[in-house]
Amino acid sequence: MNGKRTLKFAASLMAVLVALSAAKAAHATESSTPVKVTNSANNPVVTQDVGQSASQMVYLSCTSANTAALDCYQYAVGGPQGQEFIPGYTVPSDRYLVITAVDVNTFNPSTGGPCATPSTIQLATKIGDDTLFRYGWTLAANAPTTHFTYPPGFALAPGTTIQLNRQSTSCTAEVDLYGYLTAN
Repeated sequence: MNGKRTLKFAASLMAVLVALSAAKAAHATESSTPVKVTNSANNPVVTQDVGQSASQMVYLSCTSANTAALDCYQYAVGGPQGQEFIPGYTVPSDRYLVITAVDVNTFNPSTGGPCATPSTIQLATKIGDDTLFRYGWTLAANAPTTHFTYPPGFALAPGTTIQLNRQSTSCTAEVDLYGYLTAN
């Protein structure tokens, strides 16, 4: 029995020595070979469209105090407060603007609160002299800011100027548009 134990111990020791002698130290190497990533359903790779990068995001603010259509302003980085408004936003001629969310509200200048009557607000797009009323929202009386999401978004064509038109009430309409620019 003692011989069997010795034989088992010797076999185990030999296995450990073989394993230790086969191990090699890992070393970093420099290579110009690019990394290849495989995207599969079992192991998906997170991707982000270039248009959704921070440099392509667009935030527009539109206000209309009367029933005339008024151009929207773009919030942009810069100015003394870190942001500035650029009036008369027009979608760049080589891009589409995809709107993914909208905040709509009304404001009664005389009371300082929401509009006490229902309000109809329309978003218009203008290319040259052609104006098309594209999207509209109706808010109930005394409605708070209402948030709408549009997955995957709606696209506005290159060269389009975006305007806001208030159709009813004596209140001021405000619409904030959130989106991104994309090449297609």
